[in-house]
Amino acid sequence: MSMNPTSLRSDRWVWAIVALNFGLHLIGLSQPLVDAQNWRQTDTAAIARNFYEEGMNPLYPRVDWRGRTEGYVESEFSLFPWLVAFFYKLSGDIWEGWGRLLSGIFSALTVFLLFLLGAGLYGRRVGHFAALVFTLSPLEIFYGRAFMPEALMLLCSVGAVWAFWMWTEGGGRGWFFTAAMFTALAILVKLPALYLGLPLLFLAYGKYGRRTWARSELWLFALLALLPPLLWYLHAHRLFLRTHLTFGILPPYGYSKFGPLALRLDPKFYATLAERFFGVLLTPVGGVLTVLGLLLPVSSGPRRLPRWWLAALGVYALVAAEGNRALDYYQLPLLPPCALSAGRALDRILRLDVLRDTVLRGRVREAGWMLFGLMGFMGYVYSYPLYIAGTYRDYFRAEYAIGQEVRHHTPSDALVVTIDLDENRRAPHRAQNPVLLYYSGRKGWHLTPDEATPERVEGLREEGARYLIAPIGELLQNPRLWRHLKERYPLLARNDQFMVVQLFR
Repeated sequence: MSMNPTSLRSDRWVWAIVALNFGLHLIGLSQPLVDAQNWRQTDTAAIARNFYEEGMNPLYPRVDWRGRTEGYVESEFSLFPWLVAFFYKLSGDIWEGWGRLLSGIFSALTVFLLFLLGAGLYGRRVGHFAALVFTLSPLEIFYGRAFMPEALMLLCSVGAVWAFWMWTEGGGRGWFFTAAMFTALAILVKLPALYLGLPLLFLAYGKYGRRTWARSELWLFALLALLPPLLWYLHAHRLFLRTHLTFGILPPYGYSKFGPLALRLDPKFYATLAERFFGVLLTPVGGVLTVLGLLLPVSSGPRRLPRWWLAALGVYALVAAEGNRALDYYQLPLLPPCALSAGRALDRILRLDVLRDTVLRGRVREAGWMLFGLMGFMGYVYSYPLYIAGTYRDYFRAEYAIGQEVRHHTPSDALVVTIDLDENRRAPHRAQNPVLLYYSGRKGWHLTPDEATPERVEGLREEGARYLIAPIGELLQNPRLWRHLKERYPLLARNDQFMVVQLFR
């Protein structure tokens, strides 16, 4: 079950893989938040900055797109940005690298726990292979150092499964309470982590069989794991009722992660998921190995865990269909069970009877290393566009540059109106685009181009808005607003993509 601490310390392979994982996440540590998912990253970074500047109470996260409200937002539990703010406090300054560094640490810890789980279930070599497949995932390479809570969620998810399995294998109360803590944290940090219920139930059924539902300790586990998230999300909803600001955690407000029934009947939805599965999530090599691992026969008992884990994630993908369609990082929870399956496949290949010949076995091992080398190369190829934000590279950098102009040439308490695109503009109480507000270090409002009318801008000016940031291209397509601003207010700054208008003379 558990691994001898002495043998673990002397296992050079696992420490090399953990070091590789951490090293990959040091890439672009001090880079501004201008890479992929800059919307999600700047929202998280804004909450961290607001904890640092406005109070460290983790029960009251604040966003920048608050208008004149207090900024309290209905959100998942903001543990990750709170931890980042804690390091801001320790260092006495805001350095976004803390967010990336913390994600990298959480990712390295996840790799270590995944190794322990794989080694315990299937043997040390499978643990090594699973940890390496996880490390070389393009999505993990990028999002494992992003200023987002995804790395923390993966750590808590793998920790929950590992600790619960240890408890079902005869571990003491410490494993029970550790598993409950990890499960509660995973659901607090990311509500979709409720899917963990199925793999944990599978492990419990393997221990107790038909008596599972009658075991009082399992009901205690459910209480410990679910009560803190329940209390938090009730509190978060009260914050929404107070400010009407939400990330759309619970329907019907904000961006819906569920989508219409028609989406689940659309072949393009499944084609998108398959393309990511064999591409940016696992690479073609890792994807094929995962499928082979799932096809391998497996004895009864906990060794079937990856199948139940993936079954739960299949339900999750169907429930949160729109989120999985639109956002690639929604597939990150698939990675741990897929890595375990891929590790099993590699281990089985190396155990084939035809490999008893020493020369042939050596050549196959060389081919195995070449396979991992190919996965590493593909990891770079698939993750590189995320680092440079693909076709949005110049646009994101122009946003950052104009934000710095506003930061340096306006009062720190000035309220700002930003105009930018938002494909969720029709959602009631939508989460607003935070990017320009975060880059400029200001609070205020966000308008979509179709909302940006002279009347709306004047109304916000009366509420206290003093500056407006907008893409030049969008203003040129809105001649009525363009004329209104040009005739009444001076230009403060501009670059090739954006301009800043001073809403007073």
